Amino acid sequence: MGVSLGLLLLFFLAITLFLFSAGPDEGTVMADSPEGVILVSWDGVRRDTLEELIHWQPAGETPRACPGSATFRPMPVPCGDFLTCMPTMCRLQKIDSWDPYGKTMTRPQHAQMLSGYGPDITTITTNKRGRLPEGLSIHERIAELVAPHVELVHIAMRKYASRGITTWARRNKIISRKHLVGRGSPGIDELATTRRAFSQLESVASQPFFMFLHYKSADWAAHRSGSKSGRYRSALMHIDRRTGELLEHLSTLGIEQTTTVLITTDHGMNNRAHTKRQYASNRDTWIAASPSVLREDLSASILDLTPTVLDLLGGDISNVSPPFEGKSLLKQ
Repeated sequence: MGVSLGLLLLFFLAITLFLFSAGPDEGTVMADSPEGVILVSWDGVRRDTLEELIHWQPAGETPRACPGSATFRPMPVPCGDFLTCMPTMCRLQKIDSWDPYGKTMTRPQHAQMLSGYGPDITTITTNKRGRLPEGLSIHERIAELVAPHVELVHIAMRKYASRGITTWARRNKIISRKHLVGRGSPGIDELATTRRAFSQLESVASQPFFMFLHYKSADWAAHRSGSKSGRYRSALMHIDRRTGELLEHLSTLGIEQTTTVLITTDHGMNNRAHTKRQYASNRDTWIAASPSVLREDLSASILDLTPTVLDLLGGDISNVSPPFEGKSLLKQ
């Protein structure tokens, strides 16, 4: 009886040790997953103006006010070797890219950004006409190549970065209606857009997700006041601030370590317009990332964004049909 009781105690002790030793490993797996990707479009942001505001002054100089509007001219803050007017962007990895096709317009370029194809395949060549063929949007590709249970969130102006791009994903219920925010004017009011993002993040943070977020206020400011205006620069600094709040919210939700944020633009500006390709300021774009996950030895374009997002989410892009015109920019 004593031997049997001793064996029984040893058995329960072994089971207890096994459970306690297995717990941390299982917890570690859960901490690494789910993963999320956020792609943010800063509509109409000139690369040279962005660089000017990021590297506003050498760090050792007496600070001078940033070149904003009369109502918003913040003082720069330290960031590495510079005093910067864009503290969020200053902390991120940034690489140069460009727009390889067609008139540099909002909807055609977002179609390229959110599919990985040029206008011959997207069929979207103006802000008014065209629709992505079924199966080619980034949302449909995620469902096909990654998993159908990845939550998809799309917060964008319906006219410019949703119409004709999300059509089949909506009709086939790949994007849930509650996660498709395209009515009203999301994008013009960067504060309201960010608050929408907060609300959506809180509902998807516990599972794998892809969020697209569209800030259009800089583009609107340039169309009204020109790309050299204080109003335009103020819009960029406001978007930088809201993007910083977005990154802080990821930390609040405890998902900053498992969420990759990519930031880009659809086109630049030339004073109040952006459709003529002969101006480098229209076709020169850029891509930023947090954390620093991008290769810097490749020539990048907006066509690379969909392959990069799919790669981040674990999708196999090697046999996509038709083949992507872009490529993944992820470090190996």
